[in-house]
Amino acid sequence: MTYAGPARKIDVDQELLDTILKPYKPHCRYLKRMTVEVPEQPNGDPPAPYLARADCDFEIPESCYIDETGHLNAVEFNICFNQAYYVITAECINSRLVPALNDMTLEHYKRRHLPDVLIHDLSSTFKRVIDRSRFKGEIAIADCVQTSRFIYFRTYCSFQDEHGGYAKGDVTLALMFGPEEDEES
Repeated sequence: MTYAGPARKIDVDQELLDTILKPYKPHCRYLKRMTVEVPEQPNGDPPAPYLARADCDFEIPESCYIDETGHLNAVEFNICFNQAYYVITAECINSRLVPALNDMTLEHYKRRHLPDVLIHDLSSTFKRVIDRSRFKGEIAIADCVQTSRFIYFRTYCSFQDEHGGYAKGDVTLALMFGPEEDEES
């Protein structure tokens, strides 16, 4: 997904990335680096095709659940998407990049990102085999709608390797959104 207008770019801090991926077993932390981009839209510019997008680097030295397949598969696609989504959302909260998330603090999100994020719809398409040992990814938050209980995110993602491997996906998620004072200490 491209945007020709001006954009703000943020390299996600390694400490934030490590904190958000901490619930994953160490050998399942596939996301290694992320740079988030948010369009800066002066008045009169056409709307950007996303609220925020990120470029990602992934490495999967070996599968966490199956004998060697030699390529990225659907389970790993989903894990990589989840990790990218959790981290881009954390950066959007941390840097106040998406207005729908402005009422949430990073501390609240850190406590609640696993139990409160629900995949509503996921589709993936594999065009060419991807070497999972090292590959690139992109995730974009296309738009979001807030209700009294949820923020629904429509997202897009793609993964590609240096040999022409390619897969893409469309994912709609629901982030349950409740007041922080409901949290237990």
